[in-house]
Amino acid sequence: MKQETFTEKLIKRTYGISGPLDEHKRREADHIGNKVFMVLFYLMIFGNLIPFVLAYKYPQVVAFGYPIIILLVSMVCAIYVSTQTKKQVLLLLILIC
Repeated sequence: MKQETFTEKLIKRTYGISGPLDEHKRREADHIGNKVFMVLFYLMIFGNLIPFVLAYKYPQVVAFGYPIIILLVSMVCAIYVSTQTKKQVLLLLILIC
């Protein structure tokens, strides 16, 4: 029996996968992760550019608001991953029955 890698353990823990990580489960986890990556990638590109420009004129507003906005966007992404994972599990259960 092949031992699980650290990456596989992280994927299973993040997406709530129980049992072995087969091709279908990995593909669905990759699909959900890719969508979240695209959102967070552009957030880091443009989300860092805007505070950089505004920080010269409004340093206190940026120092207070920027972490809150990043937290909110991260929470939305986490909720998206959670709901999509539960949706995929329900679809899998419906297909099995």
